[in-house]
Amino acid sequence: MSSTYLGVLLLSSFAAAHDRRMLFGSRPGGGSPPASPSFPACPTEPLPFPVPEVAETNKIFDQLTVAEQLSIETYMAENFGITTTGGEKCVTVNCSTIAKIQLIKPPKAEALAYMAGTGPKPARIGQFWWLRANLRPRVAELHQIELPITADTTPTLIRTEPWERRPFVTWEDVPLQDQAEMLEPLRPLFDEMLTALVISDSLAAKTEEGFEPSVRFGGGALSVPGSTPGRREYLGRVDVRAGAGPHYFKEGPMQYVMSYDWDTETLSVYDIVICPGMGNPTYPSVDAALAAYNDGSLKLCSIDGEWYGDTKAHMDPEPPYFIDDAAAKRAEPMIYYPEGPRFTVSGRSVAWMGWDFHVDVNAINAMHISNLRFQNERIVYELHATDFTAVYSGYSTRKDIFYSDGGYEMGNCATTLRAGLQCPHQAVFMYGLGYDSGYVWGGDLTLDAEAPTICVFEAPDNEALFQHAQEKYEGLSKSALYVRGVFTVGNYDYTQTLKLYQDGAFDFFKQLSGYAVGAYILPGDSSNTALMSLFGALISTSALGALHTHSAGYKIDLDIGGLENSVKIKTPGYGNLIDLLNGAGLNTTGIVSASDDTYYFAETPLPNEGNWDMDGDSTWTPPPSCISAAADKKIVQYSTTSTTNLGHKRGYLITVPTSWPQMMPEGDPFLHLQNFTKCDYAVAVRKDSEFASAGQSVFGNLYPEPAAPGNDISQFIDGESLEGVDIVLYAHNTKFHWVKTEDVPVPSTMGKEISFAPFNYMTDDVSPNKHLQEDLYTYSTPDREAEPVPTCASTV
Repeated sequence: MSSTYLGVLLLSSFAAAHDRRMLFGSRPGGGSPPASPSFPACPTEPLPFPVPEVAETNKIFDQLTVAEQLSIETYMAENFGITTTGGEKCVTVNCSTIAKIQLIKPPKAEALAYMAGTGPKPARIGQFWWLRANLRPRVAELHQIELPITADTTPTLIRTEPWERRPFVTWEDVPLQDQAEMLEPLRPLFDEMLTALVISDSLAAKTEEGFEPSVRFGGGALSVPGSTPGRREYLGRVDVRAGAGPHYFKEGPMQYVMSYDWDTETLSVYDIVICPGMGNPTYPSVDAALAAYNDGSLKLCSIDGEWYGDTKAHMDPEPPYFIDDAAAKRAEPMIYYPEGPRFTVSGRSVAWMGWDFHVDVNAINAMHISNLRFQNERIVYELHATDFTAVYSGYSTRKDIFYSDGGYEMGNCATTLRAGLQCPHQAVFMYGLGYDSGYVWGGDLTLDAEAPTICVFEAPDNEALFQHAQEKYEGLSKSALYVRGVFTVGNYDYTQTLKLYQDGAFDFFKQLSGYAVGAYILPGDSSNTALMSLFGALISTSALGALHTHSAGYKIDLDIGGLENSVKIKTPGYGNLIDLLNGAGLNTTGIVSASDDTYYFAETPLPNEGNWDMDGDSTWTPPPSCISAAADKKIVQYSTTSTTNLGHKRGYLITVPTSWPQMMPEGDPFLHLQNFTKCDYAVAVRKDSEFASAGQSVFGNLYPEPAAPGNDISQFIDGESLEGVDIVLYAHNTKFHWVKTEDVPVPSTMGKEISFAPFNYMTDDVSPNKHLQEDLYTYSTPDREAEPVPTCASTV
């Protein structure tokens, strides 16, 4: 047996040998991953990195370290007096601080020249927003700064925005500091409701002695349709604490709108809705709502004492169990490498089975893949998400809310990975700044804040990559290399994964899980049956699942056989054979077929981008480079200069999951922030100045204000030629999440991959499998027996 054997064992003996908390990955956050279980292994030496010179030049893609970010904060504090102390960064109307620190990749031409050895190492550039509320007028400034910082360092101002167009920052909460105090007079409205509240038996069993239900005034998400470029509205709500623990809150029966005047330092609360469905008017102020309560005209309602399906909402196991206890206590299948892993890691570069690439976590949009190469040839220059967005709908206290996960600094929300949960025990972990540091919520930035945020591992797919019986080399067992990070933004965990295969194919995708959000409804009301059909299932008698979207945008910069690329669309057809042959220029004399017609594929090139429809009328006409995903389309990016020996233009097939068509009308404030959702594929000429199809300086372009240059797909498609140029593909996928009962406490992980596969790419017109060593193959034998486990591990 060769030294490339990859095994997966189900060893019942491990159940007694290892702590179940370790097996299920419930280790507390921070620190090192837990020690891996001991597996039998053949003595081997670690694999060397096959292309150390590539790993070295890939370092230009390393994201900012915590030390580098601290150096920027220190420089700005010492030279400009900004505040960097956790919890105090912007707590007054005169604050001065910085936010959204991230690396800016070097211009592509400079990066390629450096990697090719024909140019100098590009400058290392950090970028940040300077929130200058201490100035009059207040402004937000986007700056860049070269690293490392020296005595001659000076920040470069990129652009200045008026204060009303400052980017969203999670911890910039001056406008909402007084909301609890302003709403305190309304607390007596809920006394009767809380007195009548009876929590369920199992929830009561988890509740500390002396517990009393309570309400809190919270929320504060920005209302996109209610805001303008000059004025922001925030949505608030009442939450009811209906059980034990600090987080047993459910959304209650009151919502309201707020706005803040920075000049007068005044918070206004209005549009107060209490017990929606009871027929109460919308109250213009706290005083008006309180007056209605005091004169008896306010109709009150009730709330149930369950927490969205009882205690299961907090993921605590609860009988009756449907799996036999003896089976449940056995360890799950585990990956192990009896002769050591077949991948190797050098810094942030990874190599495996002919692949090598760079991976890191960007502070804003999370996992970045750079310089992805197969068989020593670059296929991808960069690949990453541009933003994940959500729009809440229907009968919901979150209606009118728009979430941008990039705006929430998705990369800084990186979850501390658990070996045995998101990643196998044999994974290799990379460390970075993450969620547990608290930095994303305004905490201090410290050198010890790093945690395992990326894992790399190989796993079998438990099927044949290809096969044919009776051949000597019968086939190849399929396995894949995984690179994974998980990013917790609010109530969802977003998993980003790169998956590579031995045949040159790869996938990149987002998956998600988390906890469902419920909107208050009147318990037992006759309208509930219709409401739960429209907007989401009942998840308790006073909570309805809140319908919402999940939209993901991606930037995909492929270099197929070099920079000179084009795109074509292949679609199937059914037509007259002779006509098709004549059209191809074939002499059809003497050609006979019983059927006149045949299947074929038509091929349509994309000669130019076309122009984005920006005429402002109610009908939006997509340009030709805006393509919808469909089962009858093959989207191929191909080289116009590099061909196979048989004349094929080398290409890659790109498959994006289908989405529901965009239903928002032109001029909709939500759509204004999500132009990228109009196209499943959008093809544009690559420019260093065009950063992302959706900018994460969210709320700086509230309707009708346009996005800043380089931050919206509508700016990129402007009629340029797509023939033999450096191309970027901006992909998109939207999923409607109609909450169902099985989504409580959390939905099963969901999400589909964007797939990439060679399409007449191999230069000698054979599968790359032809160039894999025979030691990898399964051999046909007369008795059809499987290969043995390596001798040194055969006692397992």
